[in-house]
Amino acid sequence: PGFIGAGIHGYAYNKEVPKKGTGLPTHSLTKEGYIDNKDIPKEQNKVVTPLMYYNCAGSFDFQSTNNVAELLATHVAIRLALLCNVKKLHIKTDSEYVIKVLTKFAAIWVKSNWLKRDGTPVSNQDFIKDILVSVAEMQEKNIKFDLEWVKGHSTHIGNIAADKLANIGSEFSR
Repeated sequence: PGFIGAGIHGYAYNKEVPKKGTGLPTHSLTKEGYIDNKDIPKEQNKVVTPLMYYNCAGSFDFQSTNNVAELLATHVAIRLALLCNVKKLHIKTDSEYVIKVLTKFAAIWVKSNWLKRDGTPVSNQDFIKDILVSVAEMQEKNIKFDLEWVKGHSTHIGNIAADKLANIGSEFSR
């Protein structure tokens, strides 16, 4: 518990092959994320042209937990996707909590009136409910949405960038 920040790094793209000499010197963008340029020959059909990068550092005027920060980052990414009229949102997160909440537990908690098996209220339910409202809005707009877990604090470029932005957000919160 303490001052929290949320970080988002992402990009929008079109399916055109990028012009030679554009992009990062060591990695290229694909529909699924960054790949090492050494892998390009076998992944050439997946390389895309970035249209826009999204980098967001979120700060908050309250103290909370890492799980809340992860939920807030996920919600901001969803809201951003809705504002930008994307066709698909693929979120890569190092938060197993967010993935389990959104893919498994939320449906159970809605049916149980937001009570856990032991009868106690679900933690962070207001944040989760807000995300579910936004997910429903994406479904109404036929936006495809999925989540993927990535190992945190590893070599995953998008996760490293998001983590740095979350640390900036946390510093702003202080």
